[in-house]
Amino acid sequence: MSCPDCGVSLDHVLSGTPCPNCGGMARDVFATPGGAFVSADVVAVSTEVTKGDFRPWQEKWRMMTCALRKLEAAYAGSAPIDSIEVELRADSFFDECNHLWDWLCENSAQGVLAIPQGDITSYRDASPDLTLAQDICNTNKHHTRRAGFRTARIRSVEMGPFGNRVSVEAGWGLPTATTEDGLGLACRCVAAWTKLLGDNGIVLPT
Repeated sequence: MSCPDCGVSLDHVLSGTPCPNCGGMARDVFATPGGAFVSADVVAVSTEVTKGDFRPWQEKWRMMTCALRKLEAAYAGSAPIDSIEVELRADSFFDECNHLWDWLCENSAQGVLAIPQGDITSYRDASPDLTLAQDICNTNKHHTRRAGFRTARIRSVEMGPFGNRVSVEAGWGLPTATTEDGLGLACRCVAAWTKLLGDNGIVLPT
């Protein structure tokens, strides 16, 4: 604040008091922009998921599809990851996929799934994709399989700037061995389980 007549600063002169230099009563007021500061307290919120005593097949289904999404992300190359992580994602899917069979059978035995256990097992055993997933799971678990059981595991992991790929070998080390793309096999396995449940009127979890 200043006197417009003589230019003297009036910052410390009471309003309505004449200018001590020239006696003028007018005032010039200058405003300057300033920053505004707001503070807030952020309260951390935690979430707890508690599982009940009953173990529904839908729980294993969600684990399987979650594993599939992680494998798809590895293929898409959305983030740089090493070969062990890519392999782990593939093995995790085939483990969950094979374990779904056991969960379906247990829920059937408990009377909460309207598909007979025998039908579930027969369907799995007739599916080339689901039986290969079973062999991958069991090879991963046991290291060396007993005579008469097929060895199947990830033979190679390809990494590049546009994504990653895994190659699965069935009949490991044999002249008759065949190879499959890991993600392609995983998608066919999910489609196979989806067909079994859908054909029996079972609604899939979202």
